Amino acid sequence: VLATVVSTSDVLPVTSGLIISLVLQMVGGLLFLLNNRSQPTSQPSPSASQDGASPTASASGSSDAGIKVGYAVRGESNCPTTANDAQGVLTDGRITSPGGLSYPEIQGFSPSPINYGFIHQSNTMTKTYSGQEGQAVVTVGTLKTEDGFGEATSSALRVVRCVISNPKFYSNNPTAEVTQITENKDDGTVVLQVHIPTEGRTGNAGDRLAVAIYPEKSRKQVVLSLVPQDDSSALEAVNTALAGLSLNS
Repeated sequence: VLATVVSTSDVLPVTSGLIISLVLQMVGGLLFLLNNRSQPTSQPSPSASQDGASPTASASGSSDAGIKVGYAVRGESNCPTTANDAQGVLTDGRITSPGGLSYPEIQGFSPSPINYGFIHQSNTMTKTYSGQEGQAVVTVGTLKTEDGFGEATSSALRVVRCVISNPKFYSNNPTAEVTQITENKDDGTVVLQVHIPTEGRTGNAGDRLAVAIYPEKSRKQVVLSLVPQDDSSALEAVNTALAGLSLNS
C-alpha cells in the first residue's frame, strides 16, 4: 500500500470505465461485489458452519484457494509494519487515499487516522461508542506486493487476519467466520466478508468486517469496512458512502 500521490484531475466513478468496475454495497450487513452482474464464486449456505473440521486460512495462503463460507480465519502474528503514513483527512467532503480511492463523508463518522502497519496511503473515518468498546471504521488505501500481499483472495484473507490480531480492534484475538466471498474473474477483484464474535461487549452481536481488493500491477487497492452488526444506522451510512466510491485515474 504505497506512498505515491496519484493525480486527481480525472475522477471516475468506480462503476465506469474498462479498468475499474468495483461497486460496494452493504445491504443488511452483507457486502457484495457487483461487477458486470458476475456471480459469486461461493454463495452462503444455510448448512455452512464453523467447526473444528473447517480448514483455516494460514499465513502462507496455502488453503486460500479453497476458502468458502463457514471457514474459520484466525489472527496472524507476523503482519507487516511497513506503513506509517496513515491519515484521517476530509478534503472537499471526501476521504481520499493518495493511492486513488475515495468515498464521501459518512454521517455520524469522523476523520481519524488508524495505523494498521500494512495498509499504505490509508485514509479513514471512524465512529466510536461512548461508554463501550468497539468502533466502526471505513478505510481506503493500498497494499504492497513486497509486504507479502500477492493473489487477491490471499490478500483479503491476510487483511482479515491482521485486523483481528490487532489490539487496536480486539484484545482477545477472536476467530472470524467467512460469511461471503465474491470474485470477479475478469479483473481479479475480490470482496470478502467475515463475522467476528465480540464476547463480553455490550450487545454481543459481533462485528461485520468486509475487505475489497482490486489488484493493480505493483500494488492492490483496498477498501475495508468494520461495523458492529447491531448498529443499523452505521451500516446504512456506510452503504450510502460506499455507493459513492470512486477512483482517481
